[in-house]
Amino acid sequence: VKVDPSYKKTADGYTWYKIHYSGSDYYVASQYLKKQSSASGSTTLQESEKSSYKSIMYLTQVTLTKSENTADGVKISWNKVKGASEYYVYRKGGDGKYTRLGKSSGNTLNYTDKTATPGVAYTYTVKAYIKSGNQRIYSDYDRKGVSASSRPSTPVLKSAKSAGYNSVTVTWQAVEGATNYKVYRKNGSAGYKLVATTGKTSFTDSGLTCGTSYTYTVKAYVKVQNKAVESDYNKNGLSATPMLATPTVKSAARSEYDTSVRVVWSKVQGADGYKVYRKQPGGNWECIQTADKDWLDFDDYSADENTVYIYTVRAYRKSSGKTWMSGYNRTGKY
Repeated sequence: VKVDPSYKKTADGYTWYKIHYSGSDYYVASQYLKKQSSASGSTTLQESEKSSYKSIMYLTQVTLTKSENTADGVKISWNKVKGASEYYVYRKGGDGKYTRLGKSSGNTLNYTDKTATPGVAYTYTVKAYIKSGNQRIYSDYDRKGVSASSRPSTPVLKSAKSAGYNSVTVTWQAVEGATNYKVYRKNGSAGYKLVATTGKTSFTDSGLTCGTSYTYTVKAYVKVQNKAVESDYNKNGLSATPMLATPTVKSAARSEYDTSVRVVWSKVQGADGYKVYRKQPGGNWECIQTADKDWLDFDDYSADENTVYIYTVRAYRKSSGKTWMSGYNRTGKY
């Protein structure tokens, strides 16, 4: 620590001495030092014998410990500086100039930069400071700093639903600044595997096995200088099972002479056949016919005259030694 013998009076009544430490100038109040004049009239500064302070007040340089990407942004950490009341955090980008970014209290030894542009490399450094009277005494700082690139936010998964007997559609919320998204899939105990890259916020995965559960997750990424900077991902993901679509019962009408009821339904992709159900109001559904996959209508000649019947239809598919049934319209058709 180099002390400049020149000093000055301030409005608060203290004498302030100029000191030079680690390349920076600070001022220290006279309550910490006393002035001693030699016989020749020159002035020197001595440590006060009665002061509880052992040396001139200054703060040691902040030691940066790490930078890391988190879901909230780039997190910078550092070691505690004795005596510091607060810390100032600085950031620089491609222009090479540090600008003050924010501050934290003396007990908080980290700061998260939530304004960093995903994929852009930044360098961070920190100064400690303390107030003495109306003055602030700053520490020196690590000019090299620590560097990190912000990652895009983790995509929020919205839904994963069956889109037919062999497909699932997964959707997620858009991530600000994302160039594209990577969609991953797993089933059973296997790990996630990349199945698609898309610029949209939904993806339909096809060629799946009917009745098998699949789990999906998504990463966002940005391209910076031909490199992809990826987000984190939801490790639990969302699950869905591809199943047959529910047939639409188009009509259930009595024949001209009331001898039968003709039931007509829509074709379901991937169905191996259909089952026709009937009930009376307040009763339970009963399967009355199994139809081939090419049948899209059925004439019920067992229907009694002057009796109200309700009809519905389910599609079925045989896969992996099992028969998988679609849903059905529980209201049915009169």
